Amino acid sequence: MNPLDLDTLRGRWADQGRALDQRLHLDLAAVRAQLDRRTASAFRRHRGWLIAGLALAVPMSLGLLVFIASHWGQWAWVLMGVALLALALGEVLVGLSEWLALRRLDLSAPSVELQQRLDRLQSRRQRQTRLLLSCSLLLWLPLLAVLLKGLFGGDLLRGLPASVWWVNLGVGLAFIPLSLGAAAWWRRRLATSTRSASAGDGDSWTRARVELDARLAFDLDAERDPENALRSHSLPEALRADIAALRRRLLLGILACAAGLILIGLFNAEHGGLPQFIVPGVLINLWLVSQMAPSIQLRLALNPLPGGLPAFRARLESALRLRRRFAVGGVIALPLMVLMLMQVVAKTALGMDVFAVLGTIPSLTLLALAAACAVLLFAPSRRKAVWLTGWSEVLSGFALGHSEDLLQRSQTLR
Repeated sequence: MNPLDLDTLRGRWADQGRALDQRLHLDLAAVRAQLDRRTASAFRRHRGWLIAGLALAVPMSLGLLVFIASHWGQWAWVLMGVALLALALGEVLVGLSEWLALRRLDLSAPSVELQQRLDRLQSRRQRQTRLLLSCSLLLWLPLLAVLLKGLFGGDLLRGLPASVWWVNLGVGLAFIPLSLGAAAWWRRRLATSTRSASAGDGDSWTRARVELDARLAFDLDAERDPENALRSHSLPEALRADIAALRRRLLLGILACAAGLILIGLFNAEHGGLPQFIVPGVLINLWLVSQMAPSIQLRLALNPLPGGLPAFRARLESALRLRRRFAVGGVIALPLMVLMLMQVVAKTALGMDVFAVLGTIPSLTLLALAAACAVLLFAPSRRKAVWLTGWSEVLSGFALGHSEDLLQRSQTLR
């Protein structure tokens, strides 16, 4: 090969290199522009949800002020109104300050400054959410009573037995430190993991924050390894349809549990003075919560957080392990829950007390047998049984199997 041929080859290689560099530069610019649009759109959507929340919280606050003024001197009603007003005003202040801060937010600001501002907003929102959740058991009955009194003139103070109010007060006050302690434990557990928006921040905030995180992470990776940045910051198209289908399946299960919680809450409010009904109602309530909470966590793990397939697999595997554990626990508790549900359904549909009809000895025998079955199922050897896994799959609405299939498919992709 003569020197002229070598020069020609070098020229072609140089042209191909420039073409590849130009193509890579265009691809990076296209991905960056797409991420910018998605980030801006997510924050606009979150601001819209904040306005919707304010449109609800502001009239509620004004209505509570009118309620307190019109019932001044009736101190039980005033106390309930003031407690609800404090939470409503807190929601107004937090929502308004967050909306104003996001409206002035410059998404092109340096990443460190941007993250610090959003962290402050997120911390404030999380404190408000923890306060609402910790007071939920204490104030749900006062909220219902105030709504009925203010809108229809109904008087639950006289309509419900005094024991219902005292039980709600005791359980609600006890729940506050327990819930705050559980939240603190959960934050410590996640302190060493990858930072992400939590479940308590609301879905619109979560989507906005992770879109921004994805954009910042892409910029950082593009500076180090442009080709790897293009591959690692998006999920393969083959998984997206399956993820969307699984999210819909999980949402149906969550909504079913939420409907059950509302119905059993109404049952508990109506039978709060009767231990033979309130105890089954409370146990069913706890069982429903134990199935709904890990389903919410699993659905959040499917959010398009940054990090590509490795981070997605880690999140999904951890959330799936937690959901499977609670599903197995739910199956183990089923013998007792069937008896509790039988008592609740019989009372609701037929007005009948099943335990009273059976008598004390047969009722205690059934409860002892159900408890013994639950204890036997709790044995480690039984918890690994295939049939128990199958019932756990049914209890999860077949979300466990779909999640496992999705995890295995993601492991075959690179």
